[in-house]
Amino acid sequence: MILEYYTYTSGEVVNKAFNALATFFRTNTFGDYLQMCMMLGLITSLFIFMLSRNPKDLIKWMVVFFAVPLFLINMKADMLIIDKTQPGKAYKVDNVPYLVAVPTYFFSSIMVGMAEGVEGIFTTSDDERYGRTGMLFGSELYQLSRQSRINELALQKLWRDYFHNCMIGDVRINGKYTWDELFTAPDIFAFLDGVRQSPLRALYLDEGGGRSTYKRCEEAYPIIKQRFDDAANKNMSLLAHQLLGKDADRYKPQVVQSLTRSYDKFFRMSTSASSTIKQNMLMNELRYNLDSLDPTQAALNYAYTTNKLQTTSMWASLGLMAREYLPMLHTMMFMLFACLGFFVAGAAVIPGLTMMVLKNYFGTFAFLATWPALFAIINGFQLWGLESLSTDVSGKFGGLVLSNANAADELHSRFAWITGILMIGVPMIAKGILKGGQEVMSSMNYQLSSMINSTNARASAAASTGNLDFGSMQIDNHSMNNTHANKFDTNTLANQGHSYTQNPDGSVTTQHGDGRTTYDSSQ
Repeated sequence: MILEYYTYTSGEVVNKAFNALATFFRTNTFGDYLQMCMMLGLITSLFIFMLSRNPKDLIKWMVVFFAVPLFLINMKADMLIIDKTQPGKAYKVDNVPYLVAVPTYFFSSIMVGMAEGVEGIFTTSDDERYGRTGMLFGSELYQLSRQSRINELALQKLWRDYFHNCMIGDVRINGKYTWDELFTAPDIFAFLDGVRQSPLRALYLDEGGGRSTYKRCEEAYPIIKQRFDDAANKNMSLLAHQLLGKDADRYKPQVVQSLTRSYDKFFRMSTSASSTIKQNMLMNELRYNLDSLDPTQAALNYAYTTNKLQTTSMWASLGLMAREYLPMLHTMMFMLFACLGFFVAGAAVIPGLTMMVLKNYFGTFAFLATWPALFAIINGFQLWGLESLSTDVSGKFGGLVLSNANAADELHSRFAWITGILMIGVPMIAKGILKGGQEVMSSMNYQLSSMINSTNARASAAASTGNLDFGSMQIDNHSMNNTHANKFDTNTLANQGHSYTQNPDGSVTTQHGDGRTTYDSSQ
């Protein structure tokens, strides 16, 4: 008999764990452990029988003695481990005892069945399915693509020279276009294609090998555009490797297709993935060069801003960690309890523990089986909200442009954080499915309120007492045996460029900035 075991990640790890577990069940170590548990069960049953004189106690021991080893340990099945995030890849493990094979097969099948049923209703494409691509995959693709920068120093310098020598002159001197027109361009290169490049202003183009050529702006622009195309293709490969690691080359076409779909879904942009990456690279470089022209900053209200920043930072760290580690924790816990089957086998041959142990063992898998369905529901309605609000952010611009990029980035970041916060509550929600949600919601509300109140109290206390602390950093500060008392000093002391050394005899040597040295023995 072949039974399936479904997992959402780490299929290779699960395969090794189950092979080790199947091997352990055939070792003398497990045999000795099982014999000791059987002996303990026999002694316990005899002791209870001597006290009660009830033959049912001996009958119960006999049933457990024959049934548990026969049906749960000696009967074995072959397991097929299927990783849902790796289509077409499965691992086969032979001779897994029914004690482990049956509950993992039954509840992992229910787990995947419920999750896929929910995904079929809550999502419309494989790119959005939690079971195929993980939580908020389209949003994660967007955020990673927004981080696209020019990695080549030569291209960075070339673009910087073009920006300062050509673009600024076109805007400020010739008035060919305005910054607002550039900021609202869905495709910056397409916008620049429609602008006549200057035949007078020029820059030096690095040809490699230490050679540079003098190029006018109209000659340099096509070269810059081609180099951006090449860099965008490289960044697309880097994005695939960041997401998929060693399988990047195999699944890169799917990543390209998913990136195109995510931008079409969130911003109604029907451009290729390479063009999307190129647009983001260009936006980031434009923002960097524009920031260097006007570095002024505004002051913000301390108490409100500190509280908001601390709360946002706390939620961001919790949310991002939950998004990354909670699904991994679910897989590890499912696998861990499966591997603890040999402990359960020993406890199950003790008549007084049999039903309780097996009930709790099966109940653990039932509890874990509800997590992916909840993950899929959270993923579904978060994507709906993100899609709706992203369209509002793109607004009249019809896509992602410099004018709305910050708002779009902040929106996707907040949804990622809130999704993580909701995922933290999944274990509590799963526990409360049959017990009612009142206790669960009360507990979650208490935790969130406590986190917000703690940050608010610190910020409000600082504002009310005037103890403001900005950007303080201390490294390797050591202080020992310091005593200060009865010292009153209102003098102003300003020392510049001096180095003082007190010698063993009490005199002080002073090295001045101009090279002179003076000695003071009056101390």
